[in-house]
Amino acid sequence: MLSFLCNDPIIWSEAENEALNARVFQFATKMKDSITYCIENRRSNKDTIEIGYRYSKKAEYAAARWLHEKGDYPFLEPDMEVVSAENKNWDPDLIYDPLDKDSSGFHVKSCSCDTRFIAYDYSWTFQTANSNGPGGKDAIFYSKKDEWVILVYATTWTINKYVIMGLVDFQEVKSVLCDPNKDSLVGLRLCLNYENIRKLGAEVLS
Repeated sequence: MLSFLCNDPIIWSEAENEALNARVFQFATKMKDSITYCIENRRSNKDTIEIGYRYSKKAEYAAARWLHEKGDYPFLEPDMEVVSAENKNWDPDLIYDPLDKDSSGFHVKSCSCDTRFIAYDYSWTFQTANSNGPGGKDAIFYSKKDEWVILVYATTWTINKYVIMGLVDFQEVKSVLCDPNKDSLVGLRLCLNYENIRKLGAEVLS
């Protein structure tokens, strides 16, 4: 099994964290079309969606730094371009060689303290459907190649320490996806929980 779990902290200085928080806050507030789309199709509210965007974008910065420091990748600045809802795609978040069709890059998933409390575990979600109308399923479900997902955790989006919890091959772990604990999200999302990955046989690195 190539997937593994870990506990690698990514820590920013106070000045770095303040600047990064300002960037991801600005990014999230500009995602108006996507926020409206999520309100209409994802059974969520504006505040929750905006906070989710802040978490996920900051998690991309943590993942990019981790790959640079641990994996000898060049540091890749996450994409801060704001796109309309109809033009949004589900490509990997960090793509190191866009000309290499065999290289899928890395997806980044974030877990918050609130999610951990609700799921009784570290948990990362994948969209499977919209609540209104067709579509909404993450393209990763249709892929036949290895799709690498970096799992990130943070207690709050503003904190200066994010933790890389693992790197998993979606093809290896998709068999242990489970329904979310929130009834309103069942049928819309599937969850990947830390304990399920561990029980599947992923190595836990110290």
